[in-house]
Amino acid sequence: MFYEYFYEKTFDAIGPIHIKYEYSSSEKFGLGCSIAYHRYKDINDLPILGYRLVARMNYHIYTGKKWDAYSDAGIGVGKCKAQYRLNASSPQILTDREIVPEIELGVGARYYFTKNIGLYIEAGIGKTIFHGGIAIELLPDNRRLK
Repeated sequence: MFYEYFYEKTFDAIGPIHIKYEYSSSEKFGLGCSIAYHRYKDINDLPILGYRLVARMNYHIYTGKKWDAYSDAGIGVGKCKAQYRLNASSPQILTDREIVPEIELGVGARYYFTKNIGLYIEAGIGKTIFHGGIAIELLPDNRRLK
């Protein structure tokens, strides 16, 4: 049965892993980039590999000593390499290498529990719908501490 097949199958995956950088160009705006990577095998054990590079702009709605709320938008490119089996009885495998436009649009917040280390959470389109992670502020004397 199709339903049982998925519960007996194991998947090998890495990511998505996102690394983001933002430079505070003013008190309300920041410019930066987002780099992402993922790798996994599909249900037929064929590899799927993806990269993306997006230029971002953040508009900071609220900035306090501990909290930073913002909206973000970005545009860039992504590359996905995937292999497909034409049908179960055919050993022929097609390889697809696509370069596609990427967009990001969302909202997010950061909470800093030290002067330069905190957590962030974002929701939107263009990457995962909802994600979070660690926020590290390399120059902690920016707009948040003024």
